[in-house]
Amino acid sequence: MLNTYVGNQYLNINVEGKRRLAVEAKQKWTHNYYVKRMKKLDKDFNGHDEDGGGPCHTHLMAKGRVRGFVVGLFGEVSSDTLTLVRHCVDMIAYRVWKRSGFSSASECCGVLLPYWKKKLMISCLRGVAQLIHTRAEEGGLGTADGKQKKMKKSKDSVQRAMQIAENASMDQTYMILDMRGQ
Repeated sequence: MLNTYVGNQYLNINVEGKRRLAVEAKQKWTHNYYVKRMKKLDKDFNGHDEDGGGPCHTHLMAKGRVRGFVVGLFGEVSSDTLTLVRHCVDMIAYRVWKRSGFSSASECCGVLLPYWKKKLMISCLRGVAQLIHTRAEEGGLGTADGKQKKMKKSKDSVQRAMQIAENASMDQTYMILDMRGQ
């Protein structure tokens, strides 16, 4: 896992008012970052030019695109993360659909997938809120130029985000209980 917090650079990506595009841009950046690193490794240690073709770059490219499991500041996640969740839910549904009383694995998947997507996003939102809160308590957040800045009203906004995540989590619990008929 690569933590690439670089101050406010993530916020400055031109997203035309859509937060999801920032996550997708970071996902694409992840692949390009590792391709450049492999080319540099081949140049430094294997004597190849940075045009590719070295053993590290060739091995990486043989494996396909590097998946970027990215979480945004507001709980949104990248399409690669949603693909991973989908694969996991498909496997769970395939194994438990008969025991759970569903008529097919796809019906079970149709019930489980929205539940796990929402649970993941709530968990991500809560984690980001706690991270921001912790950084604010420890003296502020770093910016792209390496300076520290104090967050104004951080406690209130983070507590509000944590409360929203908690309420959404409770709503999801009630929804699951209603689906089971309890």
